[in-house]
Amino acid sequence: MQLPGDFSSMTVIVVSHGEIIGRTFPNWLNLAFKHYDEQSLTYHPYDLNMPSSLPQRPLAHYEVDSPITTHGKICAALVARGIYMARLKPDMVILFFGYLMLYVISSPEMRCVETAWSIWRALQMGDRGICLDEALSEWGEWRGENEEKIWIKPQTVLSELKIPVNNDYKPMAVGKIDRKETPLNYTTRLQSFFEYILLNLPTKKCILLVANASALSVLSDRIYTHPMHVQTESENGEMRLCDIRAIHINSSRQVSRFEMLNI
Repeated sequence: MQLPGDFSSMTVIVVSHGEIIGRTFPNWLNLAFKHYDEQSLTYHPYDLNMPSSLPQRPLAHYEVDSPITTHGKICAALVARGIYMARLKPDMVILFFGYLMLYVISSPEMRCVETAWSIWRALQMGDRGICLDEALSEWGEWRGENEEKIWIKPQTVLSELKIPVNNDYKPMAVGKIDRKETPLNYTTRLQSFFEYILLNLPTKKCILLVANASALSVLSDRIYTHPMHVQTESENGEMRLCDIRAIHINSSRQVSRFEMLNI
């Protein structure tokens, strides 16, 4: 990739989404939603790890795109603390006092949007809001038919989730992502997205991305052979939730990796 001549530097942090209700409580839709009459369907959490309230969305949306747990939100806040404590480079200190803009760009799935917003709030980054980009979305083969129709959209994120969105950000054009997308095409899409932000966002900035776990490997290793390897449980039962990877590209186009604090 040929960076523009006026490129100075950029830090890119990728965080995987937090713990998902649907995985932690597989039967949560049947247990947490109660009918009081024919017209109403009310959410009642039955575990402290479930959020106290949920946005008004059809149950069919939650079935394929569930929110994160209370634990997931806490871990996202701890990620923000880890980013602050890591002091990725000197001007990161300036950044946290408001002199540099921190872009937070999220994949459009609800699990990623809520994780991104929890990080944004913990960093106290003001009211400009998060950015959404479908180029960061999940591997096409893992999605249900027309699942992209229920993704969180920039025009509805404020009304639906009460989360401010940064409308100044222009997403990468990807068109309709085929459900038959190959692992190589998925990896290429993520690589193209990383190139897009390097070429189109102002330099001397810190860009924070919240996505599915595969994006971490693509950032660190440039390629990953199969998304399944980083999404499913490993042999020791661990999931890569709220995991972090970070790189810095200096004015000489040299790339260095940062060791981050894992949650």
